[in-house]
Amino acid sequence: MSIYVIHSWKEEEDMGTLINSYPSDEVIESWSNVKGLKCAMFWMIVPDEKADHIMSFTYEPKIDRVWSGEITQTIRRKGKTEKKVGDKILFHTWTGRPYRSKWGKRLLVEIEELITIQIFNKGFRVWDEVDDIWVWYSWIGSFAQHLAELDGIDPPTGQELARLLFELNKSKEGEEYQIIRWKVL
Repeated sequence: MSIYVIHSWKEEEDMGTLINSYPSDEVIESWSNVKGLKCAMFWMIVPDEKADHIMSFTYEPKIDRVWSGEITQTIRRKGKTEKKVGDKILFHTWTGRPYRSKWGKRLLVEIEELITIQIFNKGFRVWDEVDDIWVWYSWIGSFAQHLAELDGIDPPTGQELARLLFELNKSKEGEEYQIIRWKVL
């Protein structure tokens, strides 16, 4: 399936930055109108199945292993849009700088399992739906290492997983995340 997207922006905005921010395969045409606005039309390839969520991958050690099917888990900050088992996610990479370049590879998946966790400096807790309680784990424990291995963290340790969540994601103490596990469609 293919669609056109027409976007307009003000004269002072950078056309190149705007065009590159779209996941388009090519810009068909761009033009100016009499009101000082510029417009561009994009040609986009859209998957046959609709995705409920769109997420990018930027962690280099993980990308090829996700697309090969070796890794089927990611740990993401709980977003504004609630995710549930059965939802479809369109994962994508970037061809260059994130949010300033076109989309690269794309992968449509279906969520098979969601686990809510809350992260802290010394460890994390996992919501146990069966017993309706939080269960505490240390970043230096075997469960944290297991999560790091499943998530493609390099090196696969709980301490490196914690570092990535806190430093790269700029997480705050007590913030909720979700362990998302999927099957490729």
